[in-house]
Amino acid sequence: KFILLIIIISLIVACSNSQSSFITSYLTFLGTGLILNSFSYDTYQNGLTYLLALPFSKKDYVKEKYIYALIITICSWLSGIIISLVFSQFRMDKELVLSHLMILMIAALYLSVIMPINIKYGREKGSTIIIIIVLLVSLAFFQFIDFKNLSMPLPPFMFGLLVAAIIFYLFSYHQSISILNHKEL
Repeated sequence: KFILLIIIISLIVACSNSQSSFITSYLTFLGTGLILNSFSYDTYQNGLTYLLALPFSKKDYVKEKYIYALIITICSWLSGIIISLVFSQFRMDKELVLSHLMILMIAALYLSVIMPINIKYGREKGSTIIIIIVLLVSLAFFQFIDFKNLSMPLPPFMFGLLVAAIIFYLFSYHQSISILNHKEL
Protein backbone atom coordinates (compact mmCIF):
# COMPACT_ATOMS: atom_id res chain seq x y z
CA LYS A 1 0.00 0.00 0.00
CA PHE A 2 2.84 2.36 0.87
CA ILE A 3 4.64 1.83 -2.44
CA LEU A 4 1.38 2.23 -4.35
CA LEU A 5 0.68 5.51 -2.52
CA ILE A 6 4.17 6.76 -3.37
CA ILE A 7 3.65 5.98 -7.06
CA ILE A 8 0.24 7.70 -7.10
CA ILE A 9 1.73 10.83 -5.54
CA SER A 10 4.54 10.72 -8.12
CA LEU A 11 2.03 10.47 -10.95
CA ILE A 12 0.13 13.49 -9.63
CA VAL A 13 3.35 15.51 -9.39
CA ALA A 14 4.39 14.34 -12.87
CA CYS A 15 1.14 15.68 -14.33
CA SER A 16 2.01 19.16 -13.14
CA ASN A 17 5.73 19.24 -13.96
CA SER A 18 6.93 16.55 -16.37
CA GLN A 19 10.34 18.03 -17.23
CA SER A 20 11.58 18.00 -13.66
CA SER A 21 13.91 15.53 -12.03
CA PHE A 22 11.90 15.92 -8.82
CA ILE A 23 9.96 12.71 -9.46
CA THR A 24 13.15 10.71 -9.81
CA SER A 25 14.70 12.18 -6.67
CA TYR A 26 11.45 11.74 -4.74
CA LEU A 27 11.12 8.07 -5.61
CA THR A 28 14.83 7.34 -5.17
CA PHE A 29 15.03 8.79 -1.69
CA LEU A 30 11.75 7.23 -0.61
CA GLY A 31 13.32 3.95 -1.72
CA THR A 32 16.17 4.59 0.68
CA GLY A 33 13.52 5.02 3.36
CA LEU A 34 12.36 1.47 2.66
CA ILE A 35 15.92 0.31 3.22
CA LEU A 36 16.01 2.08 6.58
CA ASN A 37 12.72 0.44 7.53
CA SER A 38 14.27 -2.98 6.95
CA PHE A 39 16.70 -2.23 9.79
CA SER A 40 13.73 -1.64 12.09
CA TYR A 41 12.28 -5.03 11.21
CA ASP A 42 15.63 -6.71 11.79
CA THR A 43 15.97 -5.35 15.30
CA TYR A 44 12.29 -5.82 16.21
CA GLN A 45 12.00 -8.44 18.99
CA ASN A 46 15.68 -9.42 18.66
CA GLY A 47 15.20 -10.48 15.05
CA LEU A 48 18.84 -9.84 14.17
CA THR A 49 20.01 -12.20 16.91
CA TYR A 50 17.65 -14.85 15.54
CA LEU A 51 18.83 -14.24 11.97
CA LEU A 52 22.44 -14.67 12.97
CA ALA A 53 21.61 -17.89 14.85
CA LEU A 54 20.67 -19.37 11.48
CA PRO A 55 23.43 -20.54 9.12
CA PHE A 56 24.21 -16.98 8.02
CA SER A 57 27.34 -15.09 8.89
CA LYS A 58 27.45 -11.44 9.79
CA LYS A 59 29.22 -10.82 6.50
CA ASP A 60 26.32 -12.49 4.64
CA TYR A 61 23.85 -10.27 6.48
CA VAL A 62 25.74 -7.10 5.54
CA LYS A 63 26.17 -8.26 1.93
CA GLU A 64 22.42 -8.93 1.71
CA LYS A 65 21.62 -5.45 3.08
CA TYR A 66 23.92 -3.74 0.57
CA ILE A 67 22.57 -5.76 -2.36
CA TYR A 68 19.01 -5.04 -1.18
CA ALA A 69 19.88 -1.34 -0.95
CA LEU A 70 21.25 -1.31 -4.50
CA ILE A 71 18.22 -3.15 -5.90
CA ILE A 72 15.67 -0.91 -4.16
CA THR A 73 17.56 2.28 -5.02
CA ILE A 74 18.03 1.40 -8.68
CA CYS A 75 14.43 0.17 -9.07
CA SER A 76 12.98 3.32 -7.49
CA TRP A 77 15.36 5.49 -9.55
CA LEU A 78 14.34 3.72 -12.77
CA SER A 79 10.66 4.04 -11.83
CA GLY A 80 11.12 7.78 -11.44
CA ILE A 81 12.85 8.03 -14.80
CA ILE A 82 10.10 6.02 -16.51
CA ILE A 83 7.35 8.17 -15.00
CA SER A 84 9.27 11.30 -15.98
CA LEU A 85 9.77 10.01 -19.52
CA VAL A 86 6.13 9.08 -19.99
CA PHE A 87 4.85 12.45 -18.84
CA SER A 88 7.44 14.38 -20.85
CA GLN A 89 6.45 12.40 -23.95
CA PHE A 90 9.89 10.74 -24.07
CA ARG A 91 11.80 14.02 -24.42
CA MET A 92 14.91 14.53 -22.34
CA ASP A 93 17.67 17.03 -22.71
CA LYS A 94 21.29 16.62 -21.61
CA GLU A 95 20.75 18.59 -18.42
CA LEU A 96 17.88 16.35 -17.31
CA VAL A 97 19.87 13.17 -18.01
CA LEU A 98 22.79 14.51 -15.98
CA SER A 99 20.50 15.46 -13.11
CA HIS A 100 19.03 11.94 -13.09
CA LEU A 101 22.52 10.44 -12.95
CA MET A 102 23.48 12.86 -10.19
CA ILE A 103 20.48 11.72 -8.14
CA LEU A 104 21.60 8.10 -8.34
CA MET A 105 25.16 8.94 -7.31
CA ILE A 106 24.02 11.09 -4.40
CA ALA A 107 21.72 8.27 -3.28
CA ALA A 108 24.68 5.86 -3.35
CA LEU A 109 26.75 8.30 -1.27
CA TYR A 110 23.84 8.72 1.14
CA LEU A 111 23.49 4.95 1.51
CA SER A 112 27.23 4.72 2.14
CA VAL A 113 26.75 6.90 5.19
CA ILE A 114 23.45 5.62 6.57
CA MET A 115 24.09 1.88 6.34
CA PRO A 116 27.00 1.67 8.83
CA ILE A 117 25.30 4.17 11.14
CA ASN A 118 22.14 2.06 11.26
CA ILE A 119 24.10 -1.13 11.80
CA LYS A 120 26.05 0.42 14.68
CA TYR A 121 23.37 2.48 16.44
CA GLY A 122 20.07 1.01 15.28
CA ARG A 123 17.21 2.70 13.48
CA GLU A 124 16.11 5.18 16.15
CA LYS A 125 19.48 6.63 17.14
CA GLY A 126 20.73 6.28 13.58
CA SER A 127 17.95 8.50 12.23
CA THR A 128 18.88 11.29 14.64
CA ILE A 129 22.56 11.02 13.74
CA ILE A 130 21.74 11.04 10.02
CA ILE A 131 19.62 14.19 10.36
CA ILE A 132 22.45 15.96 12.17
CA ILE A 133 24.99 14.87 9.53
CA VAL A 134 22.77 15.97 6.63
CA LEU A 135 22.19 19.37 8.25
CA LEU A 136 25.90 19.90 8.92
CA VAL A 137 26.94 18.82 5.42
CA SER A 138 24.25 21.01 3.85
CA LEU A 139 25.29 23.99 5.93
CA ALA A 140 28.97 23.50 5.06
CA PHE A 141 28.14 22.95 1.39
CA PHE A 142 26.12 26.15 1.04
CA GLN A 143 28.45 28.15 3.27
CA PHE A 144 31.72 27.39 1.51
CA ILE A 145 30.78 26.83 -2.13
CA ASP A 146 30.23 29.85 -4.32
CA PHE A 147 27.78 28.70 -6.98
CA LYS A 148 28.15 31.89 -9.02
CA ASN A 149 31.85 31.31 -9.67
CA LEU A 150 31.72 27.52 -9.99
CA SER A 151 33.43 26.71 -13.27
CA MET A 152 34.14 22.97 -13.13
CA PRO A 153 33.15 21.16 -16.34
CA LEU A 154 30.24 18.81 -15.73
CA PRO A 155 31.49 15.49 -17.25
CA PRO A 156 34.70 15.31 -15.15
CA PHE A 157 32.68 16.27 -12.08
CA MET A 158 30.15 13.51 -12.81
CA PHE A 159 32.92 10.98 -13.37
CA GLY A 160 34.59 12.02 -10.12
CA LEU A 161 31.30 11.73 -8.27
CA LEU A 162 30.73 8.25 -9.75
CA VAL A 163 34.18 7.08 -8.66
CA ALA A 164 33.64 8.61 -5.20
CA ALA A 165 30.23 6.92 -4.89
CA ILE A 166 31.67 3.50 -5.77
CA ILE A 167 34.65 3.90 -3.44
CA PHE A 168 32.48 5.15 -0.57
CA TYR A 169 29.99 2.32 -1.09
CA LEU A 170 32.73 -0.34 -0.98
CA PHE A 171 34.39 1.33 2.02
CA SER A 172 31.02 1.53 3.75
CA TYR A 173 30.43 -2.18 3.08
CA HIS A 174 33.72 -3.14 4.70
CA GLN A 175 33.11 -0.79 7.63
CA SER A 176 29.65 -2.29 8.17
CA ILE A 177 31.12 -5.79 8.31
CA SER A 178 33.67 -4.60 10.85
CA ILE A 179 31.01 -2.83 12.93
CA LEU A 180 28.72 -5.86 12.99
CA ASN A 181 31.60 -8.21 13.85
CA HIS A 182 32.38 -6.09 16.93
CA LYS A 183 28.76 -5.64 17.94
CA GLU A 184 27.31 -7.58 20.86
CA LEU A 185 23.99 -9.17 19.95
